[in-house]
Amino acid sequence: MLIKTITAVLTVAGLSLCAGKVLNAKDFGAKGDGIADDRPAMTKLFDAAAAAGPGAKVIIPKGVYRMKTLQVTRRRYETNIEAKGLKNALVEAEPGTIFLMENRANGFSINSCDNSVFKNIAIDFDPLPFTQGKVVAFDRAKNTIDVVIDKGYPSPLDKGFVGKPARNRINFYDPDTRRRLRNVPINWVDKAFDLGNGKVRLPLRNKVRPYVKVRAGLRFALISRGGSAKGHGIFVQKCKETKLYKTEVYSAYGCAYAIRDCDLLTMDSCLVTTKPGTDRLMTTDADGIHVKFNRRGPIIENCKIMYTDDDCVNIAAGYVRVCEQIAPNKIVVDVDGNAKAGDEYVFFDFLTAKVLARAKSVKRRRIKWQNQPKYELTLDKDLPRFDTVKTLKHPAKWRLSIGTRNEIKKMLSAPVFAYNNNASGRGAIIRNNFFGHSWPRGIMIRANDAVIENNTFEDILGPAIIAGHDLTWGEGPNSCGLKIVNNTFNNISRTNIQIAECAIINKQDARAIFDVLIKGNTFTNFGTPSYYGRGKVGDVIEAVNTTNLKIENNVFGPPVKNILDPKLPYVEVDYSDNATIKNNKIVPTSKKKWLIDKSKK
Repeated sequence: MLIKTITAVLTVAGLSLCAGKVLNAKDFGAKGDGIADDRPAMTKLFDAAAAAGPGAKVIIPKGVYRMKTLQVTRRRYETNIEAKGLKNALVEAEPGTIFLMENRANGFSINSCDNSVFKNIAIDFDPLPFTQGKVVAFDRAKNTIDVVIDKGYPSPLDKGFVGKPARNRINFYDPDTRRRLRNVPINWVDKAFDLGNGKVRLPLRNKVRPYVKVRAGLRFALISRGGSAKGHGIFVQKCKETKLYKTEVYSAYGCAYAIRDCDLLTMDSCLVTTKPGTDRLMTTDADGIHVKFNRRGPIIENCKIMYTDDDCVNIAAGYVRVCEQIAPNKIVVDVDGNAKAGDEYVFFDFLTAKVLARAKSVKRRRIKWQNQPKYELTLDKDLPRFDTVKTLKHPAKWRLSIGTRNEIKKMLSAPVFAYNNNASGRGAIIRNNFFGHSWPRGIMIRANDAVIENNTFEDILGPAIIAGHDLTWGEGPNSCGLKIVNNTFNNISRTNIQIAECAIINKQDARAIFDVLIKGNTFTNFGTPSYYGRGKVGDVIEAVNTTNLKIENNVFGPPVKNILDPKLPYVEVDYSDNATIKNNKIVPTSKKKWLIDKSKK
């Protein structure tokens, strides 16, 4: 049956694969019975497929393939099972096939596989990366909850749920709808105490505010996230023009799909959801799809991303500092990801995100600079004289992190920063997908020239889309040329679309997000009360730091009946130049003050 479907799969995948050797997992000793350790057999299978050369066809009969041991044990890259070096290959599992991971590490790694298709593979973890149950008591004075764990789920007393370096977020759910409660903010747990008789006491790190109604009877889920092992469901790295087709992830300690250092990867009809036949409240401890340092793309289409504990999609790159200007066209920068000679670098002011210069790297050379690994870039043109790490006497040793902005602010100065415009997901396409029932956001889009089209966003805390530099997390670039077209937004509590240079220091001077188009979208049932997250509760679009923004032919409204702040405008534009807002339909028509436009014409 699988052999007969190969031609159809290749047609759907849009790839031309040459005929090659056919390999079956059973021939390498894989059992697929959910009991035996199939990791050694699967390692032999994928090694043989790589050795077979271009066009190999890997067949995985239906079953549950348990991975009890690690294939890759290198710290921070631990992996249960890996396919590496496949070219023009097809890896097809029968529908219903599950790779079940026992180790807190990446599940299935696809490494350096080009022009290949991976189809019908589902990923799950045992033990699960989260636990869940019911709140039986809340002590407001002591800021503790007592819980009972659902049968078959891990105990909060287990390793990974308590103590450092765990980052254990707890979420609360309505017992009837089993949907996450937006009016009960997340909290954090790093201790647990056994009360006996199946009860566990969890001290909450953040004080529960008086107006927040934590109570007995609520459902909860507590994640187990943190440590050196990433624990992504499917980790794709260094692949070119490869496709994931009808793959599924039911749980992961990290992201469902982590896509790093790739070029034009496609995800078609992929799924992140709770495992069928279970009562699970959630799926992954981190993002649904996290894309970093990719060259072209990715293309994400016809997918459903649901019940994640972080963003549905995040597409970004990072930044480097200009460490030294050796000559007008020769500089030293921090180490960056997936870069090549010929790439365009965009240099910008960290305080305002203003673009200062653009230049292509003619030559790049890895060097030691002040005893730290760096790159020396020779550029195709001369640059203005910049503030650098050397001139400002900033430390050579540096790591881009969530604290980047605060570090810069403390120093009261900043060197010029840069991003690689050819290794930041430029031209990403996100179309015909469903994103929903997740906390907190839909899409975090940093890539330039991206298209977000014909998607449905539903039941998300919000924002549903965030675009622009995020200098707190060190993620960019800033989404110039973004098109948000013909999408449907329903039941998003907070600002549905937020276009902004997040966390820049001189916000009022920034105008660096160019040519964003928001057209033909429908926004309904927004403004459900919530007390946590970015944006506001009751508006639809917040746009700041833009130039040549267009908002046209959209339908705004109606909001929910119990909208938290009915006085908010639906659309607010500030610190922007040349915004065009026209031909939008407002519901109800009685909403007269739906727009505040402070942009300069």
